Amino acid sequence: MNDSRHTQPPERPSKRILKNMEQVMLGRTRSLPSLFLFFGLLFIDQFSKYFIAQIFPHWIVCNASGPWGLAIPLPILIVFAIGILAWMISIQWKQKHLHASFLLIIAGGTGNLLDRIWGGCVIDFISALNFPLFNSADIFLSLGCFLILWSWFHRWIHKTND
Repeated sequence: MNDSRHTQPPERPSKRILKNMEQVMLGRTRSLPSLFLFFGLLFIDQFSKYFIAQIFPHWIVCNASGPWGLAIPLPILIVFAIGILAWMISIQWKQKHLHASFLLIIAGGTGNLLDRIWGGCVIDFISALNFPLFNSADIFLSLGCFLILWSWFHRWIHKTND
């Protein structure tokens, strides 16, 4: 007998990667992998700051001012940061397609917040050209923001093409 059933073509690797990224999200159904990823990112941030401070202490800069050098009193900055993190966590529950992005932002924000609470400043140590000093938490924050903007732009392009 000739089996005439159609077989599905193999799934593209990019689709598999996107499916795996969706599984590593901070959400109600997959919170355990998300917590592991969150604490993993937080560990990378805190360990990198500790490691650089031990090995290359002359690279460390203690950024006591607010973001982008704004002079904001520390208690106000901490309360504001906690409020922003709480807001981000509440938003991410509703935006299912952006869980990985929000997870990066929440982990980066928490890393910098811990620096401010424990040491009164954010430890920066990476220098790139004439760009202000930054750290791994800033990379997580920037990457998460970029992914959100890319997603919004991608949706806008598809909306205008339809």
